[in-house]
Amino acid sequence: MTFGLNFMKTSASAIWKRLKSCGNWLCRKALVLLILIGAFAFLISAFNAWRVQTSQGTMCLQQSQATTLRYLDIRVKEQHPVEPTFSAQVFLHFADFGEKPIQQLTLIRSAQDHYARLTTRLPVTYEPTSKVLETTGWRDLSLVAASGLHSYFPFDDASFDFNLQLDPPLTYHQIFVYNHVPGFVIDCSDFRVRRKEDGTVDISFVLQRSPLVGVMAISLAIASVVFMLFILRLNNVESLATSVASFFFSMWSLRGIFSSEMRVFPTLFDFWLLLVCMMMLVLLCLKAVTARAKPLG
Repeated sequence: MTFGLNFMKTSASAIWKRLKSCGNWLCRKALVLLILIGAFAFLISAFNAWRVQTSQGTMCLQQSQATTLRYLDIRVKEQHPVEPTFSAQVFLHFADFGEKPIQQLTLIRSAQDHYARLTTRLPVTYEPTSKVLETTGWRDLSLVAASGLHSYFPFDDASFDFNLQLDPPLTYHQIFVYNHVPGFVIDCSDFRVRRKEDGTVDISFVLQRSPLVGVMAISLAIASVVFMLFILRLNNVESLATSVASFFFSMWSLRGIFSSEMRVFPTLFDFWLLLVCMMMLVLLCLKAVTARAKPLG
């Protein structure tokens, strides 16, 4: 708590000194207006991100007009750190199964980009009393994202567009998609299912990076540039050296905030941290060179 209060006090003092150094009244007014607009934009963005985060569920459903409980469950589990794939699990359930009992189903996922078609064997069990045919537990399935790589964090939204085919071609009336991927939300308005005459089902949906994570990453990125500019305005040698050293350590500690979300190095966020650090180094060298005629301190 004490550290937070001191940090706020130091930041406010630096901003006030910047305002005082702007001799023109119109300049000060423009700076205050800019600060207020930035604060208001941040509050609106954070509120909208929280609203989207809390309003989205973890399951989307698409069903036909048939009322018989015959469904396909897909649970998206984890994002691959390097490739544009997500690990998932699949489960099938057929109620009122009056057809001839079978021992195994074959699920075929379509080929995408340079990823070949995936064939998954699904052992099944049949309960003659209740006439229920279902797979023996959840089976692993790999889904290829049409767009989105984890290295683009925090802009690594993943869109899926694939088709599934069963052999033998049994018909299921309900399709559930569950999002169990940490740090992602699913918007059911983007969930689409198209059924073809040959029994193939086209499925498309989007997993979005948590809006709160995006707002937080962008806010920290902007704040890093603002603090860099404030630090470079210092003229005292000791204050400047201490502030620059703290700035470099603080910049790379920002990555720890997203340690639970970032599973690979480097990402787009890491590139931004490196870019800001290099900007600080270049501008600091220019400040030292131009100050030779007028020594610091």
